[in-house]
Amino acid sequence: MLRHIHVMAPVLRQHAQRTNSKPQVKARTSSVQSPKPAPRASHKWNQFRRYASESPYPDFQSPSPEECSRANRILTKLHGARDPLSSNAMNADNVARPSSFPDVLHGLVYGVLCQATNEQNAIRQVHSLDKTFGSWTNFTSIAGGGESKLKDALACGGLHERKSRMIIRILEQVKKNHGEYTLNHLFRATDSEAMQELLSYYGIGPKTASCVLALTLQRHRFVVDTHIYRLTGQLGWRPSSASAELARAHLERRIPDDFKYSLHLLFITHGRECPRCRAGGDRNYDCELMRGLEG
Repeated sequence: MLRHIHVMAPVLRQHAQRTNSKPQVKARTSSVQSPKPAPRASHKWNQFRRYASESPYPDFQSPSPEECSRANRILTKLHGARDPLSSNAMNADNVARPSSFPDVLHGLVYGVLCQATNEQNAIRQVHSLDKTFGSWTNFTSIAGGGESKLKDALACGGLHERKSRMIIRILEQVKKNHGEYTLNHLFRATDSEAMQELLSYYGIGPKTASCVLALTLQRHRFVVDTHIYRLTGQLGWRPSSASAELARAHLERRIPDDFKYSLHLLFITHGRECPRCRAGGDRNYDCELMRGLEG
């Protein structure tokens, strides 16, 4: 699954400039026509929507809005603000990732590159695609070159057989469904419409789809990566037995919309940098976040 999902850079500022209005993050009410989902896609959608509007743990009361506010305040003090209108918000850790996704399909393909790896591998693959096809978003050339050529281009970042197969299949589906390599109609879709279509694509599960909704479509979603899963477990914000997907469903219901974007990015930064909270960290280290949320 996608470990470093925060790599999808926001396009709030660019989108606001295009529309000459304040960007809207609430669910859309206009309807778009989506292709009839295949059985596998329907199964993924049915599994997802079980907890689309409620927590799988309705009696588990953490985190409270107050806990979320306090965590956001402490993490902002430690790591700096993560303003969704800032074009640099996703690049606060000085990683040279793509800075914007003018098309939803760009965000989806980048999400595929980031699955089950670290973002440095994904970025290496982006650079290799630029070299091989002129641009990592030259989907006409990528689709025309076929799976074998794409596999060679992705070999520098690992999992290239799986990812080349996924990307070619997704591009085939998009072209068949919409006649061109774009998913920008999803900007006009409701959250449910967008999620259902994203899940219809080959190899795309709730984690990658939720990331596209949150960080490309600017919807109120809280995506759980390996750092967030670890930290929310240590903080007691989810049942210890919860899977990553059930943790996502629970946290999406419990965390107020105003904190979803910033806490997502701040937890990831903290989970990488804190001597106590990073993977295999020193539990004796005095972490201000853990101390500040005790009791």
